[in-house]
Amino acid sequence: MTEMTARSLAIASEEDIRQILDDIKDPCSVATSVPMGLNEMGIIKSVCIDPAGHVDVELRLTSPFCEMISFMRNEALAKIGGLPGVTGVSVSHDSGLDWDHDLIAPGAQARRQQRLDMLRRLHVTGEATPVVRRLAIDAPTLSPDHDQRV
Repeated sequence: MTEMTARSLAIASEEDIRQILDDIKDPCSVATSVPMGLNEMGIIKSVCIDPAGHVDVELRLTSPFCEMISFMRNEALAKIGGLPGVTGVSVSHDSGLDWDHDLIAPGAQARRQQRLDMLRRLHVTGEATPVVRRLAIDAPTLSPDHDQRV
């Protein structure tokens, strides 16, 4: 077996890369108290691995106005760069115009819906603090039935 072939066998898989990218939490989902990894949030548009071990990742932004791209990019570079067989990493992103709630993984959608339901219950029963009441009032605009971002 040649050195190149041995190195090719040790390269991290696309599944490995997507899994490690899920360790990076989307800051907007964290802010809404429903932390989601980049993969489960639907932010990973593509992962390409060449035989030499170079990894290209394209991120799908949730908004053209995303201010957290540098954070997500730097975290992705560091985490992927530490995987076995990875010789280089490139991270790019799209324009932020094609992300949709349907891209969120089903388990994350269920956690998000539970949080929205809890906020609504607190608002209705009057047990909520003013901040939670405001979140509950805004919660209907965050439901999957509306074309709003998380």
